[in-house]
Amino acid sequence: MFAPLHCTLSVQFNDYYFDTVTGSQDGYFWDFIDGNCPQSSGMGSDDCNVETYASTCPDEDACNADDDNAMENCPYDMCRRAAVTRFLGIVEPIGDYGIFVCIFETALMILTCCLICFNPRDAEQTILMKSGNFESAAKIKSAV
Repeated sequence: MFAPLHCTLSVQFNDYYFDTVTGSQDGYFWDFIDGNCPQSSGMGSDDCNVETYASTCPDEDACNADDDNAMENCPYDMCRRAAVTRFLGIVEPIGDYGIFVCIFETALMILTCCLICFNPRDAEQTILMKSGNFESAAKIKSAV
């Protein structure tokens, strides 16, 4: 399950990085890059921008190459630990909420079954009185 999600996240992260690296580096994404990615990767907004493009910056052509070393040149792989940690920080509470709802619904179902078993069954005379097919003994005595 994680592999397809990992590939999708990798492609989106790399595309957005390369689309904005030489343009506007404002917003949450670049704050995340500057604050969470390792400084040793050299992919921050100070190192990689329109004015200065250091040799440590990710290279889009090398990243899109089909060779085995292509992953080393991709921004997602340079900052993967921080990106996955942030993604899990968003997804894990949703999973925890789902588990809570399942446990709550199971408890509710068990309590409902206990309530069904707790209520005593009506006597045959009471059932007939409720349906209107049998008059109560009190009404019969008062008529006499």
